[in-house]
Formats: sequence, C-alpha cells, structure tokens
Amino acid sequence: MKQGSMSKAWITTSVSHNKPYKKVPVKKYFQEIKPLILLQRAFGKLPYSFNEEGFAPFKLLSFPVIYTIIFIVFQSTWTVYSLCIIIQEKIHKAPSYDVTLYWVSIGLFLLLNFTTPMTKWIDIRKFVHHVSSWQDFQNNHLDAELGANLSLTLMIISVLLLPIASVFVYCQSYLLTDLSLFVMVPYIFSFIETGVIIIHWGVVLYELRIASRTLLSKIIMDGCRQMSTYRRTWLELSKLVSGVGESLGHTGLVISIVLFTTFVLAMYALLSSLFEPAKTCNHVWGLLINAVLSLLCNLFLFNAAHRTTQEVGPDFSCKILASDLTHLSQVEMNEISLMVQTISANPPTVEYLGFVTVNRSLFVSLVSNAVTYLVVLIQFKASAPEKPVKEEVVQ
Repeated sequence: MKQGSMSKAWITTSVSHNKPYKKVPVKKYFQEIKPLILLQRAFGKLPYSFNEEGFAPFKLLSFPVIYTIIFIVFQSTWTVYSLCIIIQEKIHKAPSYDVTLYWVSIGLFLLLNFTTPMTKWIDIRKFVHHVSSWQDFQNNHLDAELGANLSLTLMIISVLLLPIASVFVYCQSYLLTDLSLFVMVPYIFSFIETGVIIIHWGVVLYELRIASRTLLSKIIMDGCRQMSTYRRTWLELSKLVSGVGESLGHTGLVISIVLFTTFVLAMYALLSSLFEPAKTCNHVWGLLINAVLSLLCNLFLFNAAHRTTQEVGPDFSCKILASDLTHLSQVEMNEISLMVQTISANPPTVEYLGFVTVNRSLFVSLVSNAVTYLVVLIQFKASAPEKPVKEEVVQ
C-alpha cells in the first residue's frame, strides 16, 4: 500500500475526560458516508463538528451542539402540538374501539421524534468509534480494494430524501387523515430520520460484505497460504460486523419496535376496515401502505444483518474449505484448520445492545408475534362495550 494514496481524513475521539483527544486517520469511508452525515447534521442528530478531512473533537459549547439542541426543541414542540391535536380531536372523541386504535396507530410514528434524539446521543460516541475503526482495516489490510464507490448514490439519495418524504406524508395525509398539512409536518422529520438510519445500516453492512469478498478472493488467489495473517484480518473484520449493532443499537432497537407496533395496529385497522367498513375508517390504501412499509423496513434491517453475518462467518469458512487444498503442506493445512476453528468460535453477530440477535429468525419471530397480538386485539374488541363508550363520549 502506498502512503501517498491515503486520504487525510481524520476522526477525533476522546479516551476520557482527563486525557487528550486521539486523532485516528480514516480513509475514504468518511467521505463516502458524508452525505448521510450532512443529513443527520441538518436534522439535529449529529452534535460533532467536521470538515473536509473528517470529524473534529467533541465540544459541548460549539455550533453543532447548540444547533442540535435548538432543532430538537423546535421539532419536539411541533410534535407535541400535532400529538395534542390527534389526542384531543381524534382519539378522545373516537366513537369506537376500532377508531381509537386507528388514531393511535397514526400518532405512534411521531414518538420517534422524541426517542431518536435521545438514542442518537447515546449511540453517537460508539458510532464515531465504529467509523474510526475502519482506518486500520482499510489502510493496513484491504486498502482501496475495499471501496464500494457509493458516494454518488448516497448523495443522490440524500438530496431526494426530503422531497420523497414530503410527497409521502402528503399522500398519507390525503389517504388516512383529515388533518392539516401543518399538523402532519412532524411526520416528515420522523420519516427522514428513520430513513437515514436504515440507509446507513444497509450501507455499512454492504461495505462489510464487499470487504469479506475481497479478503476471500485474496486468500484463494494466494493459494490459501499465509493463513495466520489472514486470520488476524478476519478477526478485525468480524469485530467491525459486531460493531454495527453496538454503534446503532439503541436507535435501531427503538425503530424496529415502533415499526413492529405500527405494522400490528395498521393491520388491525386494515382488517377492521375490510370486514366492518361501517364502523371503521375506510382508508384501505393508506393503511396497506403503512403496514407493508413497516414490514419491509424491518425485513431490510434484519435481512442485511443476516446476509452479512452469514457471508463473513459460515459461508466464509465453507468457501475456503471448498477451494483446492491438495497442493498444501501439513503445516498449511493446520493453519487452515485453525482459521476454520477461529471462525466457528468467534462468529460475527449483529445484536441490539447484546440482547437481541438481528437476523432473519428475528423477522420470522416478529411476524408470528404480530399474529398473536392481532388475535389479542380482536379479543379486546369482542369484549369492549361499544354503547357505553359512545355514551361517555357524548357526555
């Protein structure tokens, strides 16, 4: 690797309050995800300064922190106003159990405007650390071969995300509610913030799969020799995979829970609209879009994590063993055996805070639980006294 080819991007993190900040060079990964970083800054989710070279040290009294606080207060105030309108005019005056749940499902997504700022502040240092950890891996192991060249794609997505969110919220407002656009604006914030997290999650895991394929091709081209060096490289790659869940753990967990709850309530409202249209809101298309989109977002999160852990873990060792090993000596075969044992003993996992493993099995579990909760909601509906509720609302 040529030293001149290295970019001069830097990221700064603090080891403790009593120690100076440590500068760590980042290669082009920071530049690649910079459109997403700019978008997070614009929506008050990144209280770190940065320039063309990378992040600067965190300072409490700085423009990014002040801007973040002001934006969060502005966003939260607008969200509280919208929720008050929904609660007072819709939920409190709902004539039935079904309509109440319908408006609860509409207002639920706004809760992300309160939870996301908090979880991002909790995750931000781990996020910065995860970005910095790419330095050693890219510069010392795979260098420029690692790049997936997603800068232009991410730039286009970042530019289009605001108009797409605005159009989507406008269409959903027309299909689902009779609320004014002023009340619906906070949904744009929720949509963009959720979209940025999901896109970043997918990009990071895609980059890790590219790194795994690059490393595997190097091993095979080298005839499966020098496995001790490649084993150390793989261990660092495995740490990067596990670091994804740590760097976005709180935020990702909250988003998945809200998406799951939105799916359950939207499906219940959709079924009620189909089977009892006289008693419920007949906004079938809007509910269907909400349910499908919530389900697909969780599917994307879980599937991306599953594919990456499989490709870096079990599939990686299987492809090594499937290559031609007849020309290797006994010592080299022992190194391969040790490599396979290392992969088996240290499988890469993506977890939410170490509690939940993010994979396809989690998606299947959520779908099965959704069916259970739908049955529970139907049972509550069957036992709910409709007429007394209406009389109380009239009074």
